[in-house]
Amino acid sequence: MILGSSILKYLDLKRIDKSFSTSIRTISGARIKDMINYVERFHPSSIPQNIVYLIGSNNSSTNMNIDRCSEEYRDLVRLTNLKFPSAIVHFIELLPRGKQTENDNIKRLNQRLRQVCENLKCCFVKSNYVFQNDEGTIDNSLYQGDGTHLNCSKGTAKLASLLKDVLSLHVTSGRPLSVLSSHPYPMNNPTPARTHVRQPRWSPIHNINLPKPPSSNLFQLPPFPFYPPPTCMPSQLPPPHNWYHTYKRNST
Repeated sequence: MILGSSILKYLDLKRIDKSFSTSIRTISGARIKDMINYVERFHPSSIPQNIVYLIGSNNSSTNMNIDRCSEEYRDLVRLTNLKFPSAIVHFIELLPRGKQTENDNIKRLNQRLRQVCENLKCCFVKSNYVFQNDEGTIDNSLYQGDGTHLNCSKGTAKLASLLKDVLSLHVTSGRPLSVLSSHPYPMNNPTPARTHVRQPRWSPIHNINLPKPPSSNLFQLPPFPFYPPPTCMPSQLPPPHNWYHTYKRNST
């Protein structure tokens, strides 16, 4: 389950989970306190295994109270653990914005969010590198004209790819990469590439347990693939059967 503000509004669920077992809940203009109120009233039909939050960008105004935001993050984590004790809680790092003043507050808020995740054993997932260019500045080609919301052509695809990697680490292995670690992903590359091991279509011939060949007092068939020994004469063969015809014809 993925919860957040309107930054998630135009996400294509098929890019994240083709089985449609993941749901996305968005609250336009939501702040951290709004998400707390939503989770208090939220009663899903099934218990989610993973809960991913992307919330807090709307708190990054000029009059932001950083201490209050930290306390609200802690309240959100405690409430989530109380309602869904078996779920793994993730927090996506707040995405950068076009306005420099808001970006400075977002950086401060991300630092506090990271500390909360460390203290309360949540997964903090780095995301800024996805939405920056090679110079380390915001990639405007991923955003709409307001510099806040992602565009539908490239921006939401980047976010969907990040969320897919976060969830697939738990879906494919059946357990989190590191539940107790607040930083299960490396700082420079937070979502390692998934590896797929191709299994052989057929087992190697030496691993096949073949039945023992028939035996008689006069002649012992050689092992698979039944190459006749040099001293084997046709007169020594047992009575012919259908599967001996080619063997006998080649021997004569």
